[in-house]
Amino acid sequence: MMTAETAFFVMLAICLGVAAWAGQRQGKAQALGVAMACSLLSASWLEINLAGLPINVATAVAVIGLIAYCVHSGDRFLSPITLLDALMIALVIWHVVADTVHGAPPLMTAAAAYGEWGLPYAAGRFASMHRSSLRNLSPWFAGVAIVLATATVLEALTNINVWETLIAPRDDRVDFARRLRYGIAYRANGPTRHCIFLGVVLLTLVPWAASLLDRFQSSTDSDRNKRVAGALTLIALFLGIVATMSRGPILASVVVAVIVASMANRIVRYVALAGLCVVVAAAVIAPERVMRGLESRPDQPVESRIVVLDESEEAVIQSSARNRWLVMKIYGPLVIKGGLMGYGTEDSSGFPPRNLPGLTTDPDVLRQIGIVDNTFIGMGLRFGLIGVVLLVLLFVVAAATAQRISGDASTYFFPNTALTFWTIAAVVVGLALQLCTVYFDRDHGFWVLFLLGVISGLSVATKTLDDV
Repeated sequence: MMTAETAFFVMLAICLGVAAWAGQRQGKAQALGVAMACSLLSASWLEINLAGLPINVATAVAVIGLIAYCVHSGDRFLSPITLLDALMIALVIWHVVADTVHGAPPLMTAAAAYGEWGLPYAAGRFASMHRSSLRNLSPWFAGVAIVLATATVLEALTNINVWETLIAPRDDRVDFARRLRYGIAYRANGPTRHCIFLGVVLLTLVPWAASLLDRFQSSTDSDRNKRVAGALTLIALFLGIVATMSRGPILASVVVAVIVASMANRIVRYVALAGLCVVVAAAVIAPERVMRGLESRPDQPVESRIVVLDESEEAVIQSSARNRWLVMKIYGPLVIKGGLMGYGTEDSSGFPPRNLPGLTTDPDVLRQIGIVDNTFIGMGLRFGLIGVVLLVLLFVVAAATAQRISGDASTYFFPNTALTFWTIAAVVVGLALQLCTVYFDRDHGFWVLFLLGVISGLSVATKTLDDV
């Protein structure tokens, strides 16, 4: 077994080597995407520290790959700016402005802001802004998806993590206990630090599998084989998401399936709409019963605690499921009080957040409600209401962009059809819902932003004439 630092350089060399080989065979424009696909197979805890910033393999691959792309792409690098691009640029700038106002050093903040938001987005954008990218990269990402899903299922059944056992031990940055859940299987974290993070990463790979499956307009043997491979990859991904034993990603994958089916079939659309109305009505009429249903565990009693948030308030029950509601109750008002700029990264980071005015100081209570399991609330605490608006708009515009492209998908991305872009739009919606139940960790946040960048790149591809 290697140290994390040694394994970092080994995996980086493998990713870049495979990308160089693929670039020679498929064209140099595809090398960045191939390298990013390979980096998914590297454990997120394989990191080095550079000027105080943690750099994992995916980040290093993105930096090197984008530099190489700048060198060989010529004027392709200066492509049209999309609305998604403008929103991402605004988010990076706002990160710098908000943190600088709260006392952070400007240069280091600018580097951190680009690394957190702009870099993964740019990697996805420039990897996919050729019309051939979807066709050429789908097999690579689908192949990686099958490997990840298979390893996840094996981990759930055997309690053996391939990356921790064969490559390097996982660090303790994120608290995660791999234990038997529901009396069925172990919670699997794969190459990420937590099972929920892994579920989100697997969800971001669904569009690539759908791209392989979506070959309806062509009847060649090659495309028939790709359709079979795409179907098998989608099945493997669903099994992998289930094997994380995490309710959020499982429910998000069901939402994705329902949305895609609704787009494809009017009857399903009406049934789904009726089902949504029933769910909303149940949540309004009998919220406690719905919460108990989400908490139910057939293998053992629900792990819950009594928490007194404030001496002037009644005690509340806290459990894994209820914690998401408590986050809204506790931190939502603080987001409003933080105004347009929030409290900055330094004061709002940590478990619990380091220095939020108005937050209880009781250490026992803080320990119980210290994890802000809501990406949008966390964004509001860091960068204020403007930060929340920018993040929400990113997801809304990404889904709308994918839906817009679906109308002309057969023209620009043959043999793919609207189904591919319906799936992309649905996954964006599913990810947005999932992020309401988990904080934005770089283990999975990188790949969410990468997918948003892919959508922008595909949008750019519809505005250009060449297919290189």
